[in-house]
Amino acid sequence: ALLLKHVPTVDDGLLAGGGVFAVVGPTGVGKTTSIAKLATKFALAHGPRQVALVSLDHDRIGARDQLLTFARILGVPMHVATSARELGGVLAGLADRKLVLIDTAGMGPHDERLATQFATLSCPPGAPERRIRTLLALAANAEHLALDAIVNSYSRARPEAVLLTKLDEAGSLGAALSVVVRHALPIAHLCDGQRIPEDLHAATPKRVWLVKQALKLAERAQALAGVDEAYMAEHFGKVANHG
Repeated sequence: ALLLKHVPTVDDGLLAGGGVFAVVGPTGVGKTTSIAKLATKFALAHGPRQVALVSLDHDRIGARDQLLTFARILGVPMHVATSARELGGVLAGLADRKLVLIDTAGMGPHDERLATQFATLSCPPGAPERRIRTLLALAANAEHLALDAIVNSYSRARPEAVLLTKLDEAGSLGAALSVVVRHALPIAHLCDGQRIPEDLHAATPKRVWLVKQALKLAERAQALAGVDEAYMAEHFGKVANHG
């Protein structure tokens, strides 16, 4: 109950009103797939005419092609921007779209190009009045120090909330929950699989499930540790020390 009280979440209303959102984070955390899930969910509720996708990832052609495939399936436009000026022009042309989702290049917390990415998102020239808001994608299966470094580096992008991904691959949720609690970063959505959009969940209605899952994984890890210790003692406890 205490953990449930302190885990910050934000309800699904964050995207319900539309806006321009950039999903940022390191490589491999599932940004592109998460964007596809968010876009599909919004399109089902408001129609594909209200959604557009933009890719700022000009480093990985595969990620751009993946986003383009999602866009074609949904029947929504997908644009590519390689600079702040291009991004401003693209956003100006999408002023009639209720929700615009921007996929960014994945970069590690110490990547020197992060400053350029943040500058591009902060004030693209020629863009309409709508401010670009950021969501930080964090992988639930990452270890604590890595997550902490990511949050510290990406704090310059002023993320409003977190997309917690790869819940289905996590052996523990302690690190992820510790980081969002300590940095007071609310969780907006949970992603626990590859299905689009079924494996995307608003965080607030799933708070109890999230905490129960964290405790279940902790108990499982403790039980496995106990089995390992017993096995080692039984099989190797009497082995002579050759040190």
